[in-house]
Amino acid sequence: LALSQRGVELAAAHALMFWVAVSKVQHGWARARLGEPKEGAAEIGEALAMIRAIGANVVIPWYEARHAEARMLAGELDAGLDAVREGLAFAAQSLADERTPPDLLWLRGALLARKGDRAGAEASLREAITHATALEAAGARARAEAELARLAPIEAASSIDSSPRHPPRC
Repeated sequence: LALSQRGVELAAAHALMFWVAVSKVQHGWARARLGEPKEGAAEIGEALAMIRAIGANVVIPWYEARHAEARMLAGELDAGLDAVREGLAFAAQSLADERTPPDLLWLRGALLARKGDRAGAEASLREAITHATALEAAGARARAEAELARLAPIEAASSIDSSPRHPPRC
């Protein structure tokens, strides 16, 4: 947190507005992860507006992923999905499809799961795993696989035979 704040200050002192925005995204994301998700999400939103004003659209997909995660941590699921949609739209405009950040797909799946859309969540998480594998992005793949595994107990629990069992005789 302190390091990202120092990045904001240093970049501002030298009028490096792109780096001010990048540092603000990181600072906001750190705040969100450390227990201030609403404030962190707001800070990321401000930084994204700066990035758009500068015209550095190629980085927006990655930073919208941070924004979506902060919104998810704040319990703002619809706002998180909006951030994912925005990131995916910018990715479609500025990146080759195979370069779509897998974290956007993981977050879409995680947000859909929290909204109760199991089928949508599973499809998005599987897509995230495919993209992460193609990009050799082990961390992104692990996040998507962990979220997919969280969905599995729901299915497993509903398929358990609850009839009484007797131990086998020896």
